Amino acid sequence: MRPGDRLYLYSDGITEHSNSRLELFGEQRFFRKVQELKKRDLDSVCEKTIEALHAFGRAQPIKDDITLLGIEYRGRSL
Repeated sequence: MRPGDRLYLYSDGITEHSNSRLELFGEQRFFRKVQELKKRDLDSVCEKTIEALHAFGRAQPIKDDITLLGIEYRGRSL
């Protein structure tokens, strides 16, 4: 790993959250959102990704847990 590399751990509640048309948020939408936000600090990426999830669902109840953990490596290159 190199300094600045990030690892995201997430529960299936994120990728399986659906909107009113029963479309899933999905892995690709999740990956695109994280990529779009990559220049932001880690806390902001996680916060904005969860906000995007809620906006996608447009007030649909969340039926499963949603967990997102971001880890950033700040040490020396390995």
